[in-house]
Amino acid sequence: MTVYILLVGIAAAAVVYVFRLAFPPAPALARQVHAWGRDRAEATRRAARAGEGTRGQRWVALGVQAVERRRPDLVRSFNQDLEVTGQSREAWLTRTVAVTLTALMLPLAFLPLLVAYDSAAIPAGTALAFALALACMTVVVSLRELNGRATARREEFRRGLSLFLDLVVMSMEAGRGHAEALPTVAGVGDGWVFRELRSAVASARTHGITPWSALGRVGERMGIVELLDLQASVELAQEEGGRIRDSLVSRASSMRAVRAVDLQARAATRTEAMRNTLVLMALLTAAYVITARLLYLVNA
Repeated sequence: MTVYILLVGIAAAAVVYVFRLAFPPAPALARQVHAWGRDRAEATRRAARAGEGTRGQRWVALGVQAVERRRPDLVRSFNQDLEVTGQSREAWLTRTVAVTLTALMLPLAFLPLLVAYDSAAIPAGTALAFALALACMTVVVSLRELNGRATARREEFRRGLSLFLDLVVMSMEAGRGHAEALPTVAGVGDGWVFRELRSAVASARTHGITPWSALGRVGERMGIVELLDLQASVELAQEEGGRIRDSLVSRASSMRAVRAVDLQARAATRTEAMRNTLVLMALLTAAYVITARLLYLVNA
């Protein structure tokens, strides 16, 4: 009975949460007007991508766009996680909905087999509550997996950006200006981080904006704060008549220090894990030797 009440409570909480996501309160008009200009280009790009998908993906895209118009900030972080992981929003939602429906229908599909095998009457409410709880767990696991992958990709982007700034500073110290150093350094690497940076720098001239504004757009699209800070510091240096080189040197030095601290923390963590493994192996060996010795003495 306790398990049944617990499952019903979890299912009720899940239904309330899904209802709030489906019918959220409308935001203030000023907030919508402020976010309209920022999300205009992104909405156009996503609408074009949704039109290229399958029929199921287009239906999911229409539903998501309806929620996005009412709660843009709630969907913004979710979109950033998808962007940084290189996934289509409609494809991810379609896959998640399919897996959730499978998890929802699987216990109900096996219910007649269990009843026929055990000859026991299982309450329909218990089976439904278990199916809803399993479906909610599937959604939570999918979201946590997406967030974990996005966090790992952002960490990788930060390390690549730190190396990129170090190379830009070295190129500027060799006599190049920042307008020449940026595309030159961006073409050095071949990973996905340098591809994003190279694409942003190359598109800046096409759109008539500065490379720092283009990098800031990438940071806003992927949720990478370091790119936004870089844009703000360089633009502030330009407005106050400061030297861009000094701003880049300061930013590269700070990111290099952060990268060094991160590497030291990772090395310490792996050293501790290795030490714990060795201690566990020593304890298991000692337990094996002591147990063998005791058995020998008992049998003797």
